[in-house]
Amino acid sequence: MKIKKIFIISTHNPNHALLLEAYVYLINENKIVKEGIAKEIITKNNMQNIYGDKICYANELEHNSISIKLKD
Repeated sequence: MKIKKIFIISTHNPNHALLLEAYVYLINENKIVKEGIAKEIITKNNMQNIYGDKICYANELEHNSISIKLKD
């Protein structure tokens, strides 16, 4: 018998989801606005829509992912 395990992690750091290559729910103002595989959902455009001017930089990396630095 195969046992399926699910882990739920809540984070405000999009890099965590990218690192885990997770399935993500992008939530803004208590509503799910996007869901899917992290590297497809966590894009520079989506992050700017959520975080606005809190993004210091968002570097496009290989494999359609990004590295994000948020202002403190």
